[in-house]
Amino acid sequence: MSEIASYLETKPQIQGKYEILTVSHPKIEEQYGVISFVKVTLNKKENKPLIVVPGYSNDSFMTGFDLLMTEFDSYKDKYSVMYALCWGSTIKKLTTDYSAGIKDEEEAFKLNEEIRIKLAHALDKILRSPDMSLTNITLFAKSAGAGVSIHVASMNLEVKSLYISCPGTNTRGSVLSNRKDLPIYFSWNVDDNKLPYEIHKSFIEVFDRNGNNYKFFSYEKGGHEFNSEFIKKL
Repeated sequence: MSEIASYLETKPQIQGKYEILTVSHPKIEEQYGVISFVKVTLNKKENKPLIVVPGYSNDSFMTGFDLLMTEFDSYKDKYSVMYALCWGSTIKKLTTDYSAGIKDEEEAFKLNEEIRIKLAHALDKILRSPDMSLTNITLFAKSAGAGVSIHVASMNLEVKSLYISCPGTNTRGSVLSNRKDLPIYFSWNVDDNKLPYEIHKSFIEVFDRNGNNYKFFSYEKGGHEFNSEFIKKL
């Protein structure tokens, strides 16, 4: 976490407003190592927490957080607090090791879906824990974190809005068939160099089949990342 702590000191928008919280849950720590949240106090008049779920790496956390800081003024008054998840080094290694030696990319992706489901159960447990006990949740997630968040939204009815960018999951959102009430906003950048843009079509097919309430946003530039214009939708 020292890398993240040093990084946060460079963000003037949140100085005096944030703290780093370490998840205190022995079973989760035993399986997944140290998971932390950067808690940023926003507008205390609101009762609407924003949960940011990046990909598994610190780089994914920092590149996404950079963009969130750039557009900070567009959403800071709409939410009571922001919890930005830091998965920690153990989970990144675990997901890499889990599919090690599997040459077929699609098969490796399916294997990693098992990890995403397990992580979703862990994250759901954290959000429901007495330390957080969050309601009226907005999830804002990208990449593998978006794949995890799709599962969390299917489990936790306190998730009231779901924003996902370039989600990594081979379920393509089928698990959200029970959440026709849930507003889903999802985006993809055409120049994504990790998960091809064309994958978004399979999500649309599944959401249509589910009868989900969704909106899709396409952007020309931005790579495998949140788009600044999508952040402004929060």
